[in-house]
Amino acid sequence: MSINKKILCTVLMAVTSWSIMNARTFIEFKETSDIIAPTVLDSFLGNWQGVDGKELISVVSVTKNGLAKAVVSNPDPISVKKASIEEIAGVIPALLIDIEEEGKVVGQYSLILEDGALVGTFDDVKTGKSLDVIFKPSVLSSKFHS
Repeated sequence: MSINKKILCTVLMAVTSWSIMNARTFIEFKETSDIIAPTVLDSFLGNWQGVDGKELISVVSVTKNGLAKAVVSNPDPISVKKASIEEIAGVIPALLIDIEEEGKVVGQYSLILEDGALVGTFDDVKTGKSLDVIFKPSVLSSKFHS
């Protein structure tokens, strides 16, 4: 960790009421966003269709700090609370999409790029189940424009 990041960590912990865990999470996110190359972030952009034919994810934009704008449908539009690209296990860039209903997160997609596809899981908070999912590059569906 560079000297500036150590100073930032110390200042954040001293002037905020964050718990040590939250401060550590913030610092790890900052370090992660510095590591992920713009070309890697851009590789998540585009339209992705679930192999079941129903689910569609469109990653419209990604900022340099990993925040993303994503549209999800199954087949109707689904409310996205947050989308981001973060490193999991410290080295693997993953697209994380929080799905919400009535202001509460009800599920999360965790997807990595593998052989030209987005591969991962959908964790359903309501049922406690985790489903394996695969999304392949797709032409944009008209559902995204309705």
